[in-house]
Amino acid sequence: MPAEVERRLAAILSADVVGYSRLMAEDEATTVRTVSAYRDQVGEQVRDHGGHLVDFTGDNFLAEFATATAALACALEIHRTVAERNNGLPAERRMEFRVGVHVGEIRIEGERIYGSDVNIAARLEGLAEPGGICLSAGVYDQVRRLPGVAFEDLGEQLFKNIPDPVRVFRALAQPADGIVRVPPAAGEREASVAVLPFVSMSSDPDQEYFGDGMADELINALTRIEGLRVIARTSAFSFKGTQADIATIGERLGVAAVVEGSVRRSGDRLRITAQLIDVAGGHHLWSDSYERRLTDVFEIQDEIAATIVRMIRPKLVHEGRLVPRGTESAEAYELYLRSNERIMRLERWELRTAIEMLRDATELDPDYADAWARLGMAYTAMGFAIDGDPRWYAQAEEAIARALALDPNCAEAHQAHGRLLFTPGRGFQNREALCALEKALELQPGSHDSRYWHSIILSHVGLLEEAREDLSEVRAAQPEDPMGLTAEAFVAFFQGRFEEAREWLDRSLLAAPTHQYVLINAPAIRLYLDDLD
Repeated sequence: MPAEVERRLAAILSADVVGYSRLMAEDEATTVRTVSAYRDQVGEQVRDHGGHLVDFTGDNFLAEFATATAALACALEIHRTVAERNNGLPAERRMEFRVGVHVGEIRIEGERIYGSDVNIAARLEGLAEPGGICLSAGVYDQVRRLPGVAFEDLGEQLFKNIPDPVRVFRALAQPADGIVRVPPAAGEREASVAVLPFVSMSSDPDQEYFGDGMADELINALTRIEGLRVIARTSAFSFKGTQADIATIGERLGVAAVVEGSVRRSGDRLRITAQLIDVAGGHHLWSDSYERRLTDVFEIQDEIAATIVRMIRPKLVHEGRLVPRGTESAEAYELYLRSNERIMRLERWELRTAIEMLRDATELDPDYADAWARLGMAYTAMGFAIDGDPRWYAQAEEAIARALALDPNCAEAHQAHGRLLFTPGRGFQNREALCALEKALELQPGSHDSRYWHSIILSHVGLLEEAREDLSEVRAAQPEDPMGLTAEAFVAFFQGRFEEAREWLDRSLLAAPTHQYVLINAPAIRLYLDDLD
């Protein structure tokens, strides 16, 4: 006979171990022993507070209590005990929990509990920082006068598969002096993040592009968030293959937090791990792993991006635009990823190959707006940087129009349109190009490429101070990017600062002596400066 189903109201506590996958990978035996010891401790503490430990599997545990006060008191005690155990341990071996507490109806079947309110508790847990506790408004209403605890209102949050927003509070243990010291979210010094290339765990070296592509797409998702400074790909990827530690990377890039991760692909299945690391403290703010189908990759990217934003500065979640995007075709997505590096190299053969890849992608999925937009960029690059054939510009215009028809809010398509208009093949329609790039920046405020091209065109129409403002943002995100350095040379020249222009140009050539855009523009600037040799 099926088990009898019981329903009742309860306070639900959900918790997990931060960075569990990393700890297991580094020292499985020690991690298993430590978790086993915590399992015994947690079970005893839950019982002491009148609760019931429903489950403790791997790095997660779930408990239910008769009251919200008992659940919160238990969570605070668990954190205190864990903090004491962590004293004296090296930072990389410390184990911390994050906890979510919610009040609602549970469905009990045998020894298990289920229900949407259990899911909300789990989502609250995912929002908490290491050693932290997040509560729903229902819990807060019952515990707000609890002595020794202060609360911070994080506002309403949207959670995956939860239809209505949940108002969230952070619980903070109050020290004896009565002064609550709120631990800053990473980036409250400044909301800034760098995404490093994801490590490919595949034995096939040809799959390395997938880890790079994962980081690229995550950067793109994060640059949609206004108020979040995201380091450009060029600068973040400069650490690829190096042994630099997170503190060094964070200091050199000037960010509050760094994202790193890995990707393992097997057929149409993906295993992605990601972690967010606070640069100042050196500890993990969040980590998670995902096992999904390849066609779910966009959902994973946006889920990771949304979590990163919540951890860095929660209010940005409501100001940003994490929008649905992408394709259902795994093959089309792979071709889109593979094309990116080839376009960036700006060499004839590489661009032709990228164009063929993107044509194939749009044949596999004719509704893939991003692929049409990138195809338009590739055609424009062929016309502008390689051979000037007007047919490239006509094909670019057609591809970009298709992208915008499919998705009028495709930032990459508006950027591609602006770049196309600022070419000899379209008569340097500077004002129209600026409008297109401004739309791209409205949709994707942190786009370094859109900001760069916007600054270039501003300098050419004589709006030099506005161009310098743009460039200050570009160079904050990628200090030694050759295109940004070349743009600085143009602006300095147009402002009559000729020696400074020469210095910027020399830096751009030093940074990338074979970069096509540098080589295209360098002779023009040298000519202006009478450097005829």
